[in-house]
Amino acid sequence: MKHESNIFGEGTLFQEDDLKTPIYFYCTACTSILAETLSWANAHEFAVTTDPHKAKSIVVLGCQVTDIAVLNDLHAIDDFSTRFPNTHVYLGGCLARRFDIPLGPRCRRLDNVRHDYQPIIDRSLVTWAVPFWTKNWQEGAPERTEGHLFRNSYPLRIGAGCKNKCSYCTIRVTRGEGYELDPNCCRDEFCRFGDVVLIADSPSLKLLTKWIGMALLYDKMISLRNVEPDVAVGMADLLIALAERKLLRVFHCPVQALNWDAVRDMLRSPQAVQDTVELSHELRKRSVVTATNVILDYKEFKNTYAEAQAAFSCVAWNPYWDGQWDREIAEQRWQKYLGAD
Repeated sequence: MKHESNIFGEGTLFQEDDLKTPIYFYCTACTSILAETLSWANAHEFAVTTDPHKAKSIVVLGCQVTDIAVLNDLHAIDDFSTRFPNTHVYLGGCLARRFDIPLGPRCRRLDNVRHDYQPIIDRSLVTWAVPFWTKNWQEGAPERTEGHLFRNSYPLRIGAGCKNKCSYCTIRVTRGEGYELDPNCCRDEFCRFGDVVLIADSPSLKLLTKWIGMALLYDKMISLRNVEPDVAVGMADLLIALAERKLLRVFHCPVQALNWDAVRDMLRSPQAVQDTVELSHELRKRSVVTATNVILDYKEFKNTYAEAQAAFSCVAWNPYWDGQWDREIAEQRWQKYLGAD
């Protein structure tokens, strides 16, 4: 255990050595959290079970990007606590560091669980929950279908954390200190697996330039995720060259809005976002699937979901949340955005 404080308060974070084995992992969070936990699970396969009935520790890997995501995590914690009253239940992922959000009386907070440079041989060691915001979920549906992007790709970790300071985002706090993995140390893993998507919370231009060089060197197709607009613009020529070689399968760049006043209010660059839209058009001409995220109902600004759909192949959405937790309001917003259970 360790004591930690941040802008959300202070509390105790349990460590991997505190977990009783076998451990069952259940991920309600993003590909970044999934990939790093899979890396630890594959390095400690003996300590993991894929059956919660056999587990002595159950870990819910949570997300805090919106209050409805938090509510979904709490539902999962409550469900496991009720069904397995004699099993220790932990909360990991980004939500673990939201000390301002109360958990159930039996739930403990868990620090990051990851093992750098570990190939992910068995992806079943972490159960990835069906995306709660999708309706009529169908396993194996086309990748462009809502909630399916990268779901079956090989998640190759190249970094963690983010040093940006976008006004709507707290990931720089909840993910811990940011760092990058050495591409040369990931070379064997990169060459070994197909349908690779590079996983980082906010990969830098320098890091991605190295990875594009490696893809060109080995003539191997890749997908890129969470590339910020300013980074995308800085390597536009390289991305087009990669696409010309048919080596870029999916390019994901979270623009968040196409309303320039909203973008400025988010402390982001309107010019970089506009240039990214133009880049998306160029990549789509070369058969690249382009994807983005937008924030709905951001303050008083007009939604630009439709505009994003015209500019990108796939668009994911999140409703804006001011970061102040109120379960009653979250339940009301769940009804607004998702309807009845």
